[in-house]
Amino acid sequence: MDNLIDGLRHSLKMHGERSFIYAEDGEYKRLTYAELHELVTRLVSELGNLGICRGMPVGIVGDNSLNWIVYDLALTQLGAVVIGLPQTLFADNADLVKRYGLGCLLLSDAFYQRYNVSYENVINIDSPVNAQNIVLADVETTFSEDEISVTFSSGSSGNIKGLVISKRGADAQIRAYKDMFDAEHGRLIVYMPFTSYQQRLYVYGAIAFGFDLVLVPPHLLFDGLVRMQPTVLMGPPILFESLARQLAQADTKMVRETLGGRMHIMTTGMAKIRQEAIDFFHRHGIRLCEGYGLGECGSVCVNTLGAELPGSVGKALPGTQVRLADDGEILVAKDRPLLSRYLNEITDSQDVQDTRFHDGWFYTGDLGNMDADGNLYVKGRKKTTLVLKDGRKFQPEPVEKALEQAIDVKRATILTSSDFQGLVIAIEQHVIDTSKVDAVKSMVKQWFTDFTGGTYLLVDVQVGDSEFTPENGLLLRNLKLNRPAIAQHFGWEA
Repeated sequence: MDNLIDGLRHSLKMHGERSFIYAEDGEYKRLTYAELHELVTRLVSELGNLGICRGMPVGIVGDNSLNWIVYDLALTQLGAVVIGLPQTLFADNADLVKRYGLGCLLLSDAFYQRYNVSYENVINIDSPVNAQNIVLADVETTFSEDEISVTFSSGSSGNIKGLVISKRGADAQIRAYKDMFDAEHGRLIVYMPFTSYQQRLYVYGAIAFGFDLVLVPPHLLFDGLVRMQPTVLMGPPILFESLARQLAQADTKMVRETLGGRMHIMTTGMAKIRQEAIDFFHRHGIRLCEGYGLGECGSVCVNTLGAELPGSVGKALPGTQVRLADDGEILVAKDRPLLSRYLNEITDSQDVQDTRFHDGWFYTGDLGNMDADGNLYVKGRKKTTLVLKDGRKFQPEPVEKALEQAIDVKRATILTSSDFQGLVIAIEQHVIDTSKVDAVKSMVKQWFTDFTGGTYLLVDVQVGDSEFTPENGLLLRNLKLNRPAIAQHFGWEA
């Protein structure tokens, strides 16, 4: 088949000897792709008999599991629109079928038992379909034939927005991953939630190109790395930064064994990563490649094996164009965009301003520059640029990363002072001995003066008394800094 999404069931059959390994009840269990193909084919028939068809929106809530994968693959082959609902959007007493206009709602058993609304339009994915009394909701299809999924992403202000995914765009994204799936006897480990469409694209890529798949919950990731010996790992910067910190004194043998001993490539790109983490793994012969992407665009750039440039996120992937606006904002155009449209019109003024489409280009809200060879360097968000009273502009994110690397603090936040005359720095509390707080503050002040050449006035440095989390409001739901809340927390608001 021309489209890899349409051909996933065929790929399972073609690569029937490959393994799908998953953790369940504390054990690792294995199915061949041929056995997975049989499960998907049976479920396609059962769901088709219920009336699930092309264009029908179907929601799903649950932890990653074998059944999540089987249902997702079956629905995709039926042409239904899979709406992966983050658990933060689940409410025991809310009629999710009506709220999201679903034909039916799929729940793992734990969520099914908690759900206090009618079960008529609800399927328990952990029980046989034929043993349940299911009536599909009467829903009008509003999705085009090319629209296959909805994923939810936090906007620039932390607000949730629904992204409608294009099948043609998803196919292009999978094909762009092919180089990562070229290692002989490859094995991909996945641990992040399937409600992120990016994670499902990794799964589809492994199936399409004949890789083994390993599925583990986050708390078993390190056990899975050692025991299942994957060759490919994708994760956020915090994963690799934490590993580099924990293994700082380890020799190469131990570093390799911690990752299973067969690691071929690791990739990251959900935020800026400390260069020292990349350098750490490279010193031990393990490639960690930094890339750049967004929910609307998918992967945009990536460093390729053997051509990594420190500080760069690499060159644009095939079918992708990148250019810079006059003010340095990164603009992206795709031959086949991943985003078809937003599920609902975005009304948050900050999100509309920061990320938008115009004349075929997606305005990312990120600032960057490019070298003569087309390598992209991401500098930070436009919205985080600080403007001082004398009119000078200061981009805090690159300096924050450099500070975190130099002083070895977990997270630093640079803001303007309340009178906009100078800058202030907040340090997240993290393994800082309270008796050494004054010393840390002095080190930060001296480092900042040296780093900026004394051209910016540093008014204050404070070390917090707790970590920054979404729960205390100091991080947004997308785990990015909530800068206004941090300013208020430390008494620096204007």
